[in-house]
Amino acid sequence: MKYCNIVFEKELVNHKQSEFVNYYNYSIDYKDIKNDLPTLYVGWLFLKKCGLLNVDILKSSIIENKLFWTPSFEENKASHVNGVASFVSLAPTIYFTTKYQYIDVDPVMCQLYSNEEILNYIGNSFDKFYQYKTDIIYLLKDNKIFGLNLKMFEFFNFDTTQLLTSIYSKTHTKLLDNSGDIYVEHFKKLPYFKYLKRFIVCMLEN
Repeated sequence: MKYCNIVFEKELVNHKQSEFVNYYNYSIDYKDIKNDLPTLYVGWLFLKKCGLLNVDILKSSIIENKLFWTPSFEENKASHVNGVASFVSLAPTIYFTTKYQYIDVDPVMCQLYSNEEILNYIGNSFDKFYQYKTDIIYLLKDNKIFGLNLKMFEFFNFDTTQLLTSIYSKTHTKLLDNSGDIYVEHFKKLPYFKYLKRFIVCMLEN
């Protein structure tokens, strides 16, 4: 899975290439990139060569959550290194938060008093299910992610065993991360992704 594009002409200094990034080491117009991923152009002069002319040099964001630029190493050493690193760190958050709506199923805020009300609230079927230890579950349906804090529901005396059984029967793809090792493996690859845990459910294969 790719989360972003980086378009550049010269070397990306102090950057280790990532499996989550599409790299374009040549001149290409933004409209010719055939995906809708967040995209970073590296180099002000290179940006102009690629046909992006009406850009404010003082703003790194050209199109919100879609198109960005940062200097080349020759233009500004510190801004180049920091700009590329910051973009790669933020790209997963931009990618997932613009594609999926997260809904925290809080029994108090949502005024839920029974398992039946929970199931009515979250729906009758789910595409994917991810459970982190015995702490929390995440359910994916279309472009919505429902997060259910099992510890909170237990505190309010919900029958979470029965609730999980009902949800299991309504879910196509399930992943139980009983030890947390799956989360750790994803964290090693995306250590700066603040909302990683809730979006693992989106990464599961059907």
